[in-house]
Amino acid sequence: LSPQGLTHISRMLLGEEIGHWIETSIYWYERLQPALARASAQHKEVSVTKPLRGKGMDVHFKERNPVPDFLIRTAQISVEIPAGALTGQIKNVTPDQDVIGLPLSFSFSGEKLKDLQSVKLTGELNRVDPARPKDQARLQVVGYRVQDLILSKSQDFPIALNKGLTDFEASALISHEALDATISAGLKSVEITSRLPEDAKPLAKAIASTLSDIKGFNFKAEISGTVKDYDVHLTSDLDRVLGEAIGKQVKAQAERFEARLKSSVSEKVGKEMADLKTKLGGLDGLVDELTVRLKLGDGLLKELIETGKGGLKLPF
Repeated sequence: LSPQGLTHISRMLLGEEIGHWIETSIYWYERLQPALARASAQHKEVSVTKPLRGKGMDVHFKERNPVPDFLIRTAQISVEIPAGALTGQIKNVTPDQDVIGLPLSFSFSGEKLKDLQSVKLTGELNRVDPARPKDQARLQVVGYRVQDLILSKSQDFPIALNKGLTDFEASALISHEALDATISAGLKSVEITSRLPEDAKPLAKAIASTLSDIKGFNFKAEISGTVKDYDVHLTSDLDRVLGEAIGKQVKAQAERFEARLKSSVSEKVGKEMADLKTKLGGLDGLVDELTVRLKLGDGLLKELIETGKGGLKLPF
């Protein structure tokens, strides 16, 4: 930890968890790909496709009024997750979106779930133009209860989010391998703790103390690139809060150092002045004697001048 690294404290605390969310989402997205598109090659008026199961190839000749191999217009779905049941529907399930001219769309929602007030997931998987695939999704979560979330596993700086409530929203757009996604969240009623080692540095102790006082914060992650190679830009008001707190700590330490320095200088200078005064103390008598004689000389000179004015005749 260093003052220069304070602007990246949110990345250190939240980056690993957000990275895990992104990797999990991409994993399941790639698992869906075989069901979304079939390898195809166009040869004049004949379409050759590889079936999802079995061997060989299916050959489709051009039709006057083409119809898809199969089509499920609407499917009502109920999904069980650890928090409870989600209900929703999927529309236009077909491997031939280019034939019907409509993308696959889905919508799921649930309310009053375990540790979760509500959740909603919507999106579409578009293969209407097989050469230009375009997929998008949006997730909204309200009132999710976070518990025992490890933010930092470092032995020098272990941080845990014991509890908190969060509302967050995530959206993603994948267009022909190009990825553009955003994750934003707000946390409240949070409790952050740290078990620092006894020999922890003052800066680490200051950060841990500040984190323990935080009751809420926001963060936003912007993801761009491709599904295979992407960048994450993470921002959070944790950086500002910690920056202000550490700034106060640094200022307080500077003031204490300045006070100690002034005290040390005053003590040393005072001692030197006292020693000098002691050494010069023996000259006080000589100075007094010179002062008396100078005054006596001034008196005699004044008397001579006044006598000369009265006509005193000198003996020479």
